[in-house]
Amino acid sequence: MKLKKIFDFFVASLLLILTGGIMLCIAIVVGLTIDKKVIFKQVRIGFNEQPFIIYKFISMKDIRDTTGKLLSDDVRGTKVGNFIRKWSLDELPQLIN
Repeated sequence: MKLKKIFDFFVASLLLILTGGIMLCIAIVVGLTIDKKVIFKQVRIGFNEQPFIIYKFISMKDIRDTTGKLLSDDVRGTKVGNFIRKWSLDELPQLIN
């Protein structure tokens, strides 16, 4: 199990280095077009029912109705957000996990 953790850490670190420039560009574009807060984080349940925090680039605007309920994905989506979701670029920050 320790060998797998070392392998995962090494591969994730390498991928973070290789994709760092792309992630910086995405963060700038998302910050300018969608929201100043570029990373979305959420607690999810993982292996052995252990909670973990997932990180993703924000791909939708936080637009709510008068009762505070989020509007549909069609209304909140943006061209940039749709592009990064189509190519799964919003998933890159998960390398931190």
